[in-house]
Amino acid sequence: MDIRRLKTFLAVCETGSLSRAAERLHISQPALTRRIQELESEYGAVLFERAKKGMTPTEAGLLLQVRARQIVNLDNAVRHELESTGAGLAGMVRIGCVETNAAHALARWLRSWRHLHPRSQVEIYAADSDDLKAHLDAGKIDAAVLLAPVEAAKYQNVPLAEKEVWGVTVHKDHPLARETAVTTDMLEGFPLMLPHRHILGDAFEEWFGESASRMTVAGFINLSTVPFMTLAGDARMVMLVVKGAFDMRPPEGLVFIPLVPERTSEQILVRRRNVALSSAAEAFWAHAARSAERDDAGE
Repeated sequence: MDIRRLKTFLAVCETGSLSRAAERLHISQPALTRRIQELESEYGAVLFERAKKGMTPTEAGLLLQVRARQIVNLDNAVRHELESTGAGLAGMVRIGCVETNAAHALARWLRSWRHLHPRSQVEIYAADSDDLKAHLDAGKIDAAVLLAPVEAAKYQNVPLAEKEVWGVTVHKDHPLARETAVTTDMLEGFPLMLPHRHILGDAFEEWFGESASRMTVAGFINLSTVPFMTLAGDARMVMLVVKGAFDMRPPEGLVFIPLVPERTSEQILVRRRNVALSSAAEAFWAHAARSAERDDAGE
């Protein structure tokens, strides 16, 4: 397998043009065309539909595009690690994080990590816990900060000192906006947006109790930033969120009201069990886990 051919293929996918891809790669167009033809011959498939408007990947091309990106990324990571051998820890660390107050803990770990290993690079992926677990399972990230619970048999985890408080976000003109706290009964009659995280379903049923069947569920969200914007013009919608997501970027014209009795979620740093990571990712895991344990102990 020729990595150059895959990089050439990806450049054509991204630019939609042989000439622009050739300019990006600083090679002649005939040389680029030859690489694409060799790749099509190697895989026995037509990878592009060629038209006056440009180059469009075929179904086979779309499949190869996904795999080629993974292969090129892996090749880059291996080269980076091998080149740094003997010159201090380097390599890419891929970490996921939910939009909660745990982002402050991640920021502390990264500051001290960069001081210890300035040659290492970090890729941060923000998503909800379900999406982050899917990325962990697919090997797209090395570790993640999640809202508990998670499947203990599947993931190694370290508890964080940061806890999250659940509440609702509403427009400042909402009938509940002046309340200092709300019960679940008070949400009846209002359209409700819920986190789509499946593993929390039983917890929500417990919180709402008998009133659950009387709730008007308008939809589900993963991250809260865009949904917050939809509340700006809706004086009746109620969105169930954690306080950390609201505090991260306090939306203008909206208010956060905690639930009573208080509802909280633990947060954890996790990785897949029995899965080896790169040397940089293993070192970061150990660093973050130690930091989290010190934080939890109040040190």
